[in-house]
Amino acid sequence: MTALDLPSPDSIKRRAMFALDLVDPITGRFAGADMAVTLAGFRPPRIASNGRLVWNDVDPPAPRDLVVRGVSRSGAFAPFETAWTTPERAPGDDGAGLIHRITLEPTGLYEPPAGALAAAGMLIGDGVGRAPVAGAEIRIELREAGSAAVIAGSYQGRTDLRGGFVVVAGDIGLATPAAASPGPEGGLVGWLRIARGADVRFSPLLPLRRDRLHRLPAPLVWADLGEDPP
Repeated sequence: MTALDLPSPDSIKRRAMFALDLVDPITGRFAGADMAVTLAGFRPPRIASNGRLVWNDVDPPAPRDLVVRGVSRSGAFAPFETAWTTPERAPGDDGAGLIHRITLEPTGLYEPPAGALAAAGMLIGDGVGRAPVAGAEIRIELREAGSAAVIAGSYQGRTDLRGGFVVVAGDIGLATPAAASPGPEGGLVGWLRIARGADVRFSPLLPLRRDRLHRLPAPLVWADLGEDPP
């Protein structure tokens, strides 16, 4: 009897070429569903039940030079582009080394989760040209209750190309922030620390409230910011 030339079970079984985890740095959750991601020369990925993006391999298996680009459908995250070489997946390989992780960068359009102490606004260079300042690093700082110590938020945001930003305090450990007095219930003594390289400046005191998002009503002007905490 003539043997049939059948493909091996491994070539029939759907193989993953590589997988991509796109992570929201504020919630820690996968955010791939919000991203339109393309891989040059390949079909769009499938989204696994856990939110991971997976590209299926094509025959014959081989190492591949890949360029991946992503754009947020909602505008909540900055676009990204990255490149790497993925190895050939051998039979029996569990694929653990084929998973890549990218931490996304929120823009000024990002909506922080409910219950987060957060601030959102815009940063411009001066009050005349009103040119946006992109790439500035921003962090919430709070005054500690009963002392002059500063509690630095654990999350650091960055201004987007339009100067917009959203920043959350994140984990402040066991420290107790000072309550704003007088002020609304849940009001805290806090401000923003803003850095452009080695140049660090500070916003005025802001009406921050525990578990609330504060949207600044007007842009922060870099030229007017103080060189010391308020």
